[in-house]
Amino acid sequence: MFIAGRISNHSLVEILGQSSNMPDEWFPKIKSALAANYGGSESDFYIYTITDNSEIAGRILKGDTFTLIWTNDAITSLDFSSEDAKLWLQISADKNSFIADSMETILIIASILKADKSGIDTTFSENVDIPFSTPEGIKKYRFYFVSGVSSKLIKSDMAGKWDVPSELYRIGLLRVDTHISFESILQ
Repeated sequence: MFIAGRISNHSLVEILGQSSNMPDEWFPKIKSALAANYGGSESDFYIYTITDNSEIAGRILKGDTFTLIWTNDAITSLDFSSEDAKLWLQISADKNSFIADSMETILIIASILKADKSGIDTTFSENVDIPFSTPEGIKKYRFYFVSGVSSKLIKSDMAGKWDVPSELYRIGLLRVDTHISFESILQ
């Protein structure tokens, strides 16, 4: 994986594909393409290489936010501290199935954990729309958090599998800590 940065303003320009087995003669071609696409000269671009399948590459592919660390007009590392400071969303349910009769319910409990996962962030009191994968497709349910905790009773008349949340890594500025699956069953 490559990170392309503009030297003149130390900004991120592009995140480029895999770097495995990339011959060195491709670097000038990449810089030439960057100059053509973004303007400026080839010498105004720096290409930072990240080992494919590394933890850093995985974080970038998941969409983790980062800033470039520059030293003497060269990218020397990436700083993920802004991502690491984000809170976590934890989801649980009181059971793993319920009857799809529009009467029986399942209780979904959502908690907001501190960035270091040391406990519930009791200062968090906001609304969060959490996407659910339901038998009818993706639906968002609004959770009203008070002191970092919220709950919602769900019922349905459709049988099928539910996945909560449907997003794998983040919802807004929250990182996703846990996913749950359960079923609504016809009786």
